[in-house]
Amino acid sequence: MTVAPPLSRSHLVPAVIGTVLLCSSSAWPALADPPAGKGPPAHSNGAARHGAKHGHAVGHAKNSPSSRGRAQAPARAQRSAPPGQLKKAATAAPAATAQATTTATASAAGTTARASASASGAKRPSAAAARRTARRRAAAARRRAAAAERRAAAVAATTAARRAQLEPPAQATAAPRQAARRTKRGNEHSRPPFLPVHTEERLPQPLLAARDVVEVVPAPLRALVAGLAAVSILLALAYGLTLMRNRRLAGQRRELLGRVGLLQAALLPELPESFGACTASVAYRPADGPGAGGDFYDVLPLAGGKTAVLIGDVSGHGRAALGRTALARYTLRAYLEAGLEPREALQIAGSVMAGKLEGDFVTALLAIHDAGAGTLTYATAGHPPPIVVSSSGFDPVVVATAPPLGVGTISGQRQTTLPFPRGAIACFYTDGLSEARTGGKQLGAAGLERIVRELGPDVTADQVIERVAGSARTIKDDAAACVIRAEDGAAIVRSRVERLELSRAELRGPMLREFLDACGVSVHGVRVAEREAGELARRMGGAILEVRIGEPSQVDVLAPDLPVRDDVMASLHQPSAPGR
Repeated sequence: MTVAPPLSRSHLVPAVIGTVLLCSSSAWPALADPPAGKGPPAHSNGAARHGAKHGHAVGHAKNSPSSRGRAQAPARAQRSAPPGQLKKAATAAPAATAQATTTATASAAGTTARASASASGAKRPSAAAARRTARRRAAAARRRAAAAERRAAAVAATTAARRAQLEPPAQATAAPRQAARRTKRGNEHSRPPFLPVHTEERLPQPLLAARDVVEVVPAPLRALVAGLAAVSILLALAYGLTLMRNRRLAGQRRELLGRVGLLQAALLPELPESFGACTASVAYRPADGPGAGGDFYDVLPLAGGKTAVLIGDVSGHGRAALGRTALARYTLRAYLEAGLEPREALQIAGSVMAGKLEGDFVTALLAIHDAGAGTLTYATAGHPPPIVVSSSGFDPVVVATAPPLGVGTISGQRQTTLPFPRGAIACFYTDGLSEARTGGKQLGAAGLERIVRELGPDVTADQVIERVAGSARTIKDDAAACVIRAEDGAAIVRSRVERLELSRAELRGPMLREFLDACGVSVHGVRVAEREAGELARRMGGAILEVRIGEPSQVDVLAPDLPVRDDVMASLHQPSAPGR
């Protein structure tokens, strides 16, 4: 009946009270005023008391036929007479009635005397014949009296009509009003005292019709209708209270969304459409309703016509991850604004946030678009690489991907610089999009790249998320996307550069050889790079391998800017990035 919790169902009390009142009002007409023929009239007691007060003889006289005829004669005369002669008719009618009554009485007396005289001189008949004769004579006397009354009423009406023709118009107009006032006063004086007033005299016609309908409805059907009405009242009350409760909850939800919106604006800011050298669009879709979760992104302009892009994902989602999300976003943003390269910002941020993530970890991708050089440089920490659509093509190298921040090891060893000419598109995303399931399997990076290419050169982040959400059955994790498009760039297309920093412990493993093989370096070049990196690591604790991919790929071994810590945990091999 209602979605309200049990504690809020006390509103059923007024509904029960309303039901009782409705049932009482339905049964009241039948109890207060029974139908005709099923009980005494409402004024019978008053009439009985009035009759008892005036005596039995008076009541008998009023009920006799001759008395009824005499009482009704003046009323008929008044109704038949013109309005202007009600006064004269009222004066003449009693005189005519008295004369008729006297004549009828005298006639009855003479008849009785003649009957007595004849009876004494003749032979006395039987008792039954005498009674029949007496009854016939009495009936004849009554008929003669009634005829006399009618003749008197006719004479009074004729006289009143003739006088009305002779009276002035003013008197003819005032006469009905005076007669009406006298009639009203006469009715008030003739009305018995304490006579009850009938209810139907005051009820309007619709209520009278409703009462008549209720009277003829059987009692079981009346109870059924009352029950249905009670259920309707209960449903109406429950609906009203549920509606008020829903409005209250909607207000609380708006207030909560307003508060969460402030946090979301801090983690997921609105960006301008253009940054001068490129255009950017961002979009976010949380897993559990509106509000910020564990994903974050940002796009900010840098000095020298550069544009920085950062996107990341904190383990977990929802309000519990808001604090760690804010820490990761603002820490990475600060180091990018300080002018550090993406891999250097990841290395320092990883050491700063160690111990502050409360057992969680953060995957992140930092990128810098340099319009003057026509390049896009990015570094990842356990995050999938971007999808790049350009004339030169792009197939990312995922071997030796750096681990996420907060897992207890050094991150930010890998960095990629690729050509990004005018019209090139890069789509940065979180694993909520690549892990969306379509057709019984995950969409993956290849499916997401196909969607980006299908949307064309004017693709936006909103279109990407909408396309994935429309084709996928479920998206179980938060999803964020950032799409940039180069509006300006250098005319010279540079070669792609892959950089990897290895410690002395990592050089003893297979990571160097696997990385160089994935970059297309020849076997001879791999052996030379291993020998030079080993010699440099003995002095500096590590080495940097810089590979220029081409035909053929060239390898340079560089010394690190700072001595590399010989950490055994850094030798963890990351064969592939998430989402690949």
